[in-house]
Amino acid sequence: MQKLAYKAKQQLQHHQQESKGHQKRLQQLIASIGGSPTQERLGLPLPSYPQTIKEMMINSMTEQEWELKKAEEDMIVENAEVTC
Repeated sequence: MQKLAYKAKQQLQHHQQESKGHQKRLQQLIASIGGSPTQERLGLPLPSYPQTIKEMMINSMTEQEWELKKAEEDMIVENAEVTC
């Protein structure tokens, strides 16, 4: 189980590095055509939970579960980027 978690962590780190590379390249392209890159987000449709569920998640989720939650949100963002 630990080996699987380690491999998943490595894959997530690799994906994060790739995403940062994409972001840097996009910032350079925007600047090259006279634009000004921003850190603003488009407001993609990330899951929104009722307050009671949010509180339960905050109080009960482990660090690994939060990493999975973040990976889920990253996947949603990636799919939206492809669609755009």
